[in-house]
Amino acid sequence: MARPAKAQSAPSSTISPAAAFAAYGRVEEKLLALTPEDLVTVYVEVPRAVNAVLSALPHLRGMREEIVRNLPNHPIEALDQLEDYALAAWYADLLYTTPGAEVDPKKLSEEAHALREGLLVAAEALAYRNLLDAKRVGEIRKGLGQSEVGADLSALVEVFRAGWDKVKAKTAVEEAELDRARDLGVRLVMMGGQGGKDAVAPKITDAAERRSRAISLVAKSYEECRRAAAYLRWHEGGDGELAPSLLQKPRGRKPKGAEGAGDASAEGAGDASAEGAGDASAEGAGDASAEGAEGVAPEGESEKNVEGEKGERAAVAPPAADKAEGEKKADKADKGARKADKADKGEKVEKADKALADRPSSAGKTEAEKDADATQGQLRLGG
Repeated sequence: MARPAKAQSAPSSTISPAAAFAAYGRVEEKLLALTPEDLVTVYVEVPRAVNAVLSALPHLRGMREEIVRNLPNHPIEALDQLEDYALAAWYADLLYTTPGAEVDPKKLSEEAHALREGLLVAAEALAYRNLLDAKRVGEIRKGLGQSEVGADLSALVEVFRAGWDKVKAKTAVEEAELDRARDLGVRLVMMGGQGGKDAVAPKITDAAERRSRAISLVAKSYEECRRAAAYLRWHEGGDGELAPSLLQKPRGRKPKGAEGAGDASAEGAGDASAEGAGDASAEGAGDASAEGAEGVAPEGESEKNVEGEKGERAAVAPPAADKAEGEKKADKADKGARKADKADKGEKVEKADKALADRPSSAGKTEAEKDADATQGQLRLGG
């Protein structure tokens, strides 16, 4: 598994790297005792999870006596050791996210010594003008060991952060330098092996396994504490002062493109449906027209020609959406044709009447004149 290129920052500026290193040493035996079935998935970043646990810790500790009194079977050690579990998880995460190229002790030590010197000079100047806490700056000593240099960097970062709003416009120190000093301080303490008398070198050599075991231990212990608090505050609507569970998958927002994709899908489905309906209507209209044509076809017309006419009419049949408009146009054209035919017949009748008036009586009519009279009669009947 590829590791991130940048280590996660500390969950809180008040956490001592030495304390995190020592806490890991106190709980590593419990980490080793975990089985694969004990490992869980945590859905938040480790520093954020540690912050959530440490933020809820004072409230949970305030309920300790109530938990012991009302829930005698509750594993109270989950609460008593929750802080160590959280700090150990942070330590394990730092080991996991530390880039391999930055594990070189000599390289880190040289960078840390130079950074500490620059920050200390700036801090002393600001403290002289009462812009930073002079007492805290004076307590910082120039240690020689890795852990001492790391502790000095962490202390300098805390001093600058405490008065940053006042000094950021009056110093050459940049926030990026403070972030780097924080990371270096933590790493040097981890590598120095001098985090305290209880500190021990990690026995779990695989960084990913170490991290997985540490976060599983703190997450499950925190969940036990949350259950106890929720039970005791059930009739008061639960305990809203606690952070959400670390084991519950958060509800994510719908991706930005999802809604548009849904609309496009619906629109596409609608278009496809409409198109299908149009094709079906056209086909139905074509079949009906073909059947009608077949009913009035001349007796000698072959079945092959009828089928050809069906296919031709189906191919040119208008879509369903335009059918009503096509019918209106056809009715209009039919009415116009009838009107023109009627006018033509009227004109023929008028001409026949005029010719009849100019001819002699029927007694002296020729055969041609009799034929003209018959034609006129037919025209009148047809009109």
